[in-house]
Amino acid sequence: LPDNPDYWPRTFYATLLEKLARQNPALIAFNIHFGQSRDPEKDAALARAMADSQNVVLSNYLKLTAIQDRDGDSHNGIYYEHIINPLDAFNQAALGAAPFPLPKSSSTVKEFWTYKLSAGGLATFPVSIFQFYLLKKTYSELRHVLDRINPNLLANTPDTYDALLKGHLAGQTIHTIQAFLSKHPEALARFEELSLTSKYSSEVTRLLQSW
Repeated sequence: LPDNPDYWPRTFYATLLEKLARQNPALIAFNIHFGQSRDPEKDAALARAMADSQNVVLSNYLKLTAIQDRDGDSHNGIYYEHIINPLDAFNQAALGAAPFPLPKSSSTVKEFWTYKLSAGGLATFPVSIFQFYLLKKTYSELRHVLDRINPNLLANTPDTYDALLKGHLAGQTIHTIQAFLSKHPEALARFEELSLTSKYSSEVTRLLQSW
């Protein structure tokens, strides 16, 4: 195989997903940007394997672009960031996708962003993985807590995690919850209180508190 995993055959990843599925993993996350089509049939095989797994998180790409004037010169050092997602077939088959930008302030990497404020508060790859794990492990308890804080927040969201997956709503649901709690500090404090006092299992309580 090539040294760069980006160029490994898509059928290799499809087979890998099928074998991993036998071990019942909670999530499978690829820090690889499947952004280019290789072989249509092999791409389709990988997309089917992702859809069958229903637990795959992918990496997208956050590109920094300079705003230029009519002469093609950078305009006063102004930049904007935009997301380049994986191929549509992969993006639709996966639970979601998130970027993994790293600070380049030295020769070694000693930290990472949890949320990229310059990109609208976007959750980065590690945080997204945790959030999807949280959703899978605590969905009913999470809904219960949030219903007590704001009954309308998840009113249009399925009652079960399986139904959430069938509707391809996992990423949207996480974004809705995150946006609400980040904008309402009093709701976040109430969330913390309820997650501690609702007598959930120790694992559920730990996950909700960690989030």
